[in-house]
Amino acid sequence: MEYLLGTAALLDRLGPSRAFLLEYAHPAGILFGFMHWVLEPVTGFWPTALRLTNTVLAAVLILAIARLVALTVTPYPWTAVATLAFVPMMWVLTGLALAEMVGMLCGVLGLWGFVRVAEGAANRKSRWVAPALSGMAVGIAFYVRPPLFVVAFAPVAYLAGTRRLWRESAVLFVAAAMTVAPVIVLWGGLVPPKVYCFAASAYSPANTALALGYAGVTMLLLCPAWFDGARVWLSGAITAAIVANLFVPVLELTALPAWRTACYLVRWTPYTRA
Repeated sequence: MEYLLGTAALLDRLGPSRAFLLEYAHPAGILFGFMHWVLEPVTGFWPTALRLTNTVLAAVLILAIARLVALTVTPYPWTAVATLAFVPMMWVLTGLALAEMVGMLCGVLGLWGFVRVAEGAANRKSRWVAPALSGMAVGIAFYVRPPLFVVAFAPVAYLAGTRRLWRESAVLFVAAAMTVAPVIVLWGGLVPPKVYCFAASAYSPANTALALGYAGVTMLLLCPAWFDGARVWLSGAITAAIVANLFVPVLELTALPAWRTACYLVRWTPYTRA
């Protein structure tokens, strides 16, 4: 909440300007705070309204994913999208005022245009416009969470198959790069110069292992059949990961004290723009 209020106060003072980009000092991306600054006349920065914004975005995200899946060979796109209900992280992102939801929506929109071309759903006029718009959407997702820029490399999955869409992939990537390049040059990096929490950070193998673990669990919930073709390899990888975790502990399970859980459930602090 402090992030949203701080971003709004900075925008009130500097507006969406070059000075704002240089003075921005929050680790979270700038787009989420900017969105809520624009929506302030509607939400009034009331915590419940801020959370409901993500609920609305989640509904739009589900619709966008359904349309995206419908472009492929899947005969039941809404059934496929319904599996999102089994992903625990979706419930958290939908119910709280977190930045990831708008980033996920931009990422899905970034794939939509390219998949339309790859699946032959785009006409001749939109064959180049669709990848360009997809690239711009991916670039906008960067302003929510910089790691989301990795979506710009998704066309590699198509290039590795029978379809050869090198030119369309290049259009998407160039459009995405052009969307983020001016700000990266201004910042001199992927984060604003006043975000100091990343200054002493470095690559973390433990965080990489956790990220891959989350990705694996999510894929297992969304598409169990994806693991059918490599059961022996998968069983070996899981066993090796469990054994490795005994020597290099990455995942530690600790029971949360009951009193602390109760504090989290009942604690509520009102925020104002004053």
